[in-house]
Amino acid sequence: MDNRSSQSAAFYHDPPLWVGESPIDDVTQPWQVDFEAFKEVVYEGKVGPMRFKALREGMFKFDFTE
Repeated sequence: MDNRSSQSAAFYHDPPLWVGESPIDDVTQPWQVDFEAFKEVVYEGKVGPMRFKALREGMFKFDFTE
């Protein structure tokens, strides 16, 4: 059993949204989806001791380890 406490948090934006360009090409039929792009980090930075990332799929991660 792992007794370490978490030093990070993450959440999805609701309603769902894409951060940056949409990985779905809805012009062609059938739609083309770039599933690999969902996990792409489109923004990351640091504010004081907190690090953060935004993924294309709308997940926002915050790391308070420092």
